[in-house]
Amino acid sequence: MAPALASNTSDQRYASLAIGALPLAQGAWDQNSQARSNNGALWNQLIMAGLLTTQLVNQRNVNVTGGSSYAANIFSFDPARATFVDPRVSPQ
Repeated sequence: MAPALASNTSDQRYASLAIGALPLAQGAWDQNSQARSNNGALWNQLIMAGLLTTQLVNQRNVNVTGGSSYAANIFSFDPARATFVDPRVSPQ
């Protein structure tokens, strides 16, 4: 995300240099449209950064929960593996 945010700097500089350079009303309209597009792109990148952070936190929580669940599995009873005698000792 950092490179994408850093790349906005050149767009913002270009827009700031272009302010006042366009003599016609159409130029001002285009300038305004470009500024709105840049603002929308910045907000989208901010939202994506927030979503990525949320996904990372959720994945960490899943990992912690999964580790706790696996640790609790050692206490579970598996009837398919249950024996009442030691299988290593042959009956006499």
